[in-house]
Amino acid sequence: MINVLLILLHLYFPSIEFESINIGPDFLLILIIFNSFNLSDSKTIFLGFSVGLLKDFLIMSDYLGFLTLISISFSYLIVKVKIYKNKSLHYFLFFIFIFIYSLSSYFLKYSISYSFYFKFAIIQSVVTFISFYFLRLFTERFSKIEKS
Repeated sequence: MINVLLILLHLYFPSIEFESINIGPDFLLILIIFNSFNLSDSKTIFLGFSVGLLKDFLIMSDYLGFLTLISISFSYLIVKVKIYKNKSLHYFLFFIFIFIYSLSSYFLKYSISYSFYFKFAIIQSVVTFISFYFLRLFTERFSKIEKS
Protein backbone atom coordinates (compact mmCIF):
# COMPACT_ATOMS: atom_id res chain seq x y z
CA MET A 1 0.00 0.00 0.00
CA ILE A 2 2.76 2.45 0.93
CA ASN A 3 4.60 1.61 -2.31
CA VAL A 4 1.61 2.63 -4.42
CA LEU A 5 1.20 5.81 -2.37
CA LEU A 6 4.88 6.75 -2.84
CA ILE A 7 4.75 6.13 -6.59
CA LEU A 8 1.59 8.20 -6.91
CA LEU A 9 3.16 10.98 -4.83
CA HIS A 10 6.23 10.92 -7.06
CA LEU A 11 4.10 11.19 -10.18
CA TYR A 12 1.52 13.73 -9.00
CA PHE A 13 3.06 15.71 -6.14
CA PRO A 14 3.29 19.36 -7.14
CA SER A 15 6.74 20.65 -7.97
CA ILE A 16 8.27 22.77 -5.22
CA GLU A 17 10.57 25.32 -6.77
CA PHE A 18 13.03 27.67 -5.11
CA GLU A 19 14.89 30.05 -7.41
CA SER A 20 13.53 28.02 -10.36
CA ILE A 21 15.14 24.79 -9.06
CA ASN A 22 12.97 21.83 -8.06
CA ILE A 23 13.53 21.04 -4.38
CA GLY A 24 10.53 18.77 -3.89
CA PRO A 25 10.82 15.55 -1.92
CA ASP A 26 12.28 12.57 -3.71
CA PHE A 27 9.61 9.95 -3.09
CA LEU A 28 11.54 7.27 -4.97
CA LEU A 29 14.37 7.51 -2.43
CA ILE A 30 11.79 7.20 0.32
CA LEU A 31 10.45 4.13 -1.50
CA ILE A 32 13.90 2.54 -1.32
CA ILE A 33 14.22 3.34 2.38
CA PHE A 34 10.77 1.95 3.25
CA ASN A 35 11.36 -1.25 1.30
CA SER A 36 14.81 -1.81 2.78
CA PHE A 37 13.15 -2.86 6.04
CA ASN A 38 10.99 -5.53 4.39
CA LEU A 39 13.05 -6.78 1.44
CA SER A 40 16.25 -8.78 1.34
CA ASP A 41 19.50 -6.96 0.68
CA SER A 42 19.74 -8.05 -2.95
CA LYS A 43 16.13 -7.09 -3.68
CA THR A 44 16.66 -3.66 -2.12
CA ILE A 45 19.73 -3.08 -4.27
CA PHE A 46 17.78 -4.25 -7.34
CA LEU A 47 15.03 -1.78 -6.40
CA GLY A 48 17.70 0.94 -6.25
CA PHE A 49 18.90 -0.12 -9.70
CA SER A 50 15.33 0.04 -11.05
CA VAL A 51 14.67 3.45 -9.51
CA GLY A 52 17.97 4.81 -10.82
CA LEU A 53 17.35 3.48 -14.30
CA LEU A 54 13.86 4.97 -14.30
CA LYS A 55 15.27 8.33 -13.22
CA ASP A 56 17.98 8.12 -15.84
CA PHE A 57 15.44 7.67 -18.60
CA LEU A 58 13.07 10.32 -17.25
CA ILE A 59 15.51 13.01 -16.14
CA MET A 60 19.12 12.62 -17.23
CA SER A 61 19.52 12.09 -20.94
CA ASP A 62 23.11 13.38 -21.09
CA TYR A 63 24.59 11.22 -18.33
CA LEU A 64 22.75 7.97 -18.85
CA GLY A 65 23.75 5.53 -16.14
CA PHE A 66 25.06 7.88 -13.48
CA LEU A 67 21.81 8.14 -11.54
CA THR A 68 21.56 4.37 -11.71
CA LEU A 69 25.02 4.08 -10.19
CA ILE A 70 24.21 6.65 -7.50
CA SER A 71 20.90 4.92 -6.70
CA ILE A 72 22.59 1.53 -6.39
CA SER A 73 25.17 3.06 -4.04
CA PHE A 74 22.39 4.69 -2.03
CA SER A 75 20.56 1.35 -1.76
CA TYR A 76 23.72 -0.43 -0.69
CA LEU A 77 24.35 2.11 2.07
CA ILE A 78 20.74 1.88 3.25
CA VAL A 79 21.04 -1.91 3.41
CA LYS A 80 24.20 -1.63 5.52
CA VAL A 81 22.46 0.66 8.02
CA LYS A 82 20.12 -2.18 9.03
CA ILE A 83 22.84 -3.76 11.18
CA TYR A 84 22.50 -0.94 13.72
CA LYS A 85 19.66 -1.20 16.21
CA ASN A 86 19.49 2.49 17.18
CA LYS A 87 16.59 4.19 15.42
CA SER A 88 18.08 7.67 15.87
CA LEU A 89 21.28 6.53 14.17
CA HIS A 90 19.17 5.15 11.30
CA TYR A 91 17.48 8.52 10.82
CA PHE A 92 20.77 10.42 11.00
CA LEU A 93 22.42 8.16 8.43
CA PHE A 94 19.35 8.28 6.18
CA PHE A 95 19.60 12.07 6.17
CA ILE A 96 23.31 11.96 5.35
CA PHE A 97 22.74 9.49 2.52
CA ILE A 98 19.86 11.55 1.10
CA PHE A 99 22.13 14.61 1.22
CA ILE A 100 24.94 12.82 -0.63
CA TYR A 101 22.46 11.55 -3.23
CA SER A 102 20.99 15.05 -3.72
CA LEU A 103 24.42 16.65 -3.92
CA SER A 104 25.51 14.15 -6.57
CA SER A 105 22.29 14.61 -8.49
CA TYR A 106 22.60 18.41 -8.56
CA PHE A 107 26.24 18.08 -9.54
CA LEU A 108 25.17 16.08 -12.61
CA LYS A 109 22.24 18.33 -13.55
CA TYR A 110 23.78 21.77 -13.23
CA SER A 111 27.16 23.36 -13.72
CA ILE A 112 27.23 26.28 -11.32
CA SER A 113 29.15 26.91 -8.09
CA TYR A 114 29.76 24.49 -5.23
CA SER A 115 27.76 26.69 -2.87
CA PHE A 116 24.80 26.25 -5.22
CA TYR A 117 25.09 22.47 -5.04
CA PHE A 118 25.45 22.48 -1.28
CA LYS A 119 22.57 24.91 -0.67
CA PHE A 120 20.03 23.11 -2.82
CA ALA A 121 21.16 19.66 -1.70
CA ILE A 122 20.60 20.67 1.93
CA ILE A 123 17.15 22.06 1.14
CA GLN A 124 16.07 19.01 -0.84
CA SER A 125 17.49 16.66 1.80
CA VAL A 126 15.54 18.37 4.55
CA VAL A 127 12.33 18.32 2.52
CA THR A 128 12.81 14.64 1.60
CA PHE A 129 13.71 13.63 5.14
CA ILE A 130 10.71 15.45 6.65
CA SER A 131 8.46 13.71 4.12
CA PHE A 132 10.03 10.36 5.02
CA TYR A 133 9.63 11.00 8.74
CA PHE A 134 5.96 11.93 8.49
CA LEU A 135 5.19 9.01 6.19
CA ARG A 136 6.96 6.71 8.66
CA LEU A 137 4.87 8.07 11.54
CA PHE A 138 1.72 7.70 9.46
CA THR A 139 2.46 4.08 8.57
CA GLU A 140 3.33 3.20 12.18
CA ARG A 141 0.06 4.69 13.43
CA PHE A 142 -1.90 3.04 10.64
CA SER A 143 -0.40 -0.38 11.39
CA LYS A 144 -1.28 0.01 15.10
CA ILE A 145 -4.88 0.82 14.16
CA GLU A 146 -5.08 -2.22 11.87
CA LYS A 147 -3.78 -4.55 14.59
CA SER A 148 -6.36 -3.47 17.15
